[in-house]
Amino acid sequence: VLCSMAVCEERRRGGGGERGGERGGEKGDFSDGPARSAAAVRPPRASASTRVLACLLVAGSFAMTFGQQESAPYVQGSWSITYKFVEMKGDKNFPNACRGPFPYQYTWSFDICMAESNNPDNFYQAQIAGSDPSTMRTQRIVEANPDEQVSRCAYRPTTFGPAGVTQDWLKLGEPGYPADNSWQNWRPRDEDDRQTEPRTFSDFQLPPNKPYVWGTLCHQYDWQDIARNEAGFKYYEGAWRHENETWIFLRNACDCKDSSGEPLAEVCGMEADGGCNVQLERTRIVQLSNEACLSQKGVDLASCPLSIIGVSGGPVLYTEAATNTPKMIDGRDAFCFTYSKITGTQLRNAQQVERNCRSTSQGESTSAEDGEDAQTSPASPRPAPA
Repeated sequence: VLCSMAVCEERRRGGGGERGGERGGEKGDFSDGPARSAAAVRPPRASASTRVLACLLVAGSFAMTFGQQESAPYVQGSWSITYKFVEMKGDKNFPNACRGPFPYQYTWSFDICMAESNNPDNFYQAQIAGSDPSTMRTQRIVEANPDEQVSRCAYRPTTFGPAGVTQDWLKLGEPGYPADNSWQNWRPRDEDDRQTEPRTFSDFQLPPNKPYVWGTLCHQYDWQDIARNEAGFKYYEGAWRHENETWIFLRNACDCKDSSGEPLAEVCGMEADGGCNVQLERTRIVQLSNEACLSQKGVDLASCPLSIIGVSGGPVLYTEAATNTPKMIDGRDAFCFTYSKITGTQLRNAQQVERNCRSTSQGESTSAEDGEDAQTSPASPRPAPA
């Protein structure tokens, strides 16, 4: 009996995502095109206390040998990561507080550092380029098997931002941060007052059996969408967002490039069509089949950078104290729900950022390496209309 899951989450939340590819192994928008997943994720019916987004059990055995990666990828480098907000939902019984441009996206540049040896738990540190060291997040890369999904994706009440304990918003007294964190576990309801699930999450399926993928699963945190962070279109400014965020690291053969930066067409495509990509069964994830396929075509693995696909999202709370938005008729702060697809591109490899990572680990300030400018300004996101 196998377990097919999207990003396992507490029923109320989840993460929307970008699928690794569609036709011919090329990258594509996962929300477009026919669904190829054999089983959809459904919320659990048991434990109302944890309400973990459980997986739908299916019978059968689907042993596969292609695309298997036995150890965590080495993800050190400079990354451009985009959150494209593609789904907005409201409670049918209350006004939807979210307005303005849609879809829209925020893009951050992250410096990611990771020890290549003596790192059995696959920890890495990620920091928005140029931001304060206190905003650095420490995360683990795990094999995204069903057990890991269930254990990591149960809803966990938090008062932390993405960096964890250094961003305890309640202790820091951040303006308008709600003392009651029950809002993190809200889900949009339909006209019959039934809880609904975001399409973005249910579309993002992970393999129920080997080969698994690797990544950071269900990072749950809060952040304020404000101009100080170069976020916050005026329609969202001041609102508090709860995220349930998953990053999956993989290689797609269509990202392989020659020395001049041109795509290598001979490897871009599905393995069955002469390329080097495979689609993981019962998902829409497309990734490099194996290094041997590249070697047979004279392509070095170093020519194929890592990429990120993922999902995030959840409630957006317009606290009266932070946004001056009047409370609703039932006394709650105004709210809505938004969900995003995540894509990331590795701009510089591990060696190119090694000096910065060494200085960061020694407590020194991080600067642009080799005279190059940081990819984004201090503070964080660059909002850009989609």
